[in-house]
Amino acid sequence: MTKVEYSRHALERMRVRDVSKRQIGIVIRNPDFSYEDVEANTLVSVKKREKRHVVVIFTLTDERVRVVTVYHASEVDRLISRKLKRGAWLVKE
Repeated sequence: MTKVEYSRHALERMRVRDVSKRQIGIVIRNPDFSYEDVEANTLVSVKKREKRHVVVIFTLTDERVRVVTVYHASEVDRLISRKLKRGAWLVKE
């Protein structure tokens, strides 16, 4: 993976939600689901962690990954279907 940077917001959310940089890397490199957020011009990686899913929002260039935010979603299927239905997210191949 290229260089990873974290926004201040992402670092705060990681601290509050007890998500490590190592876990972020795992979610980005090996997601269960991957999407493009066309509204925010970001990428979304989702991976199951225990009973909840970790959702990582980030941007990607040739030089770096910039993590924008991270959150947990217990009802990930509902979240994903809402985002896909309204066209906010597209499935990333």
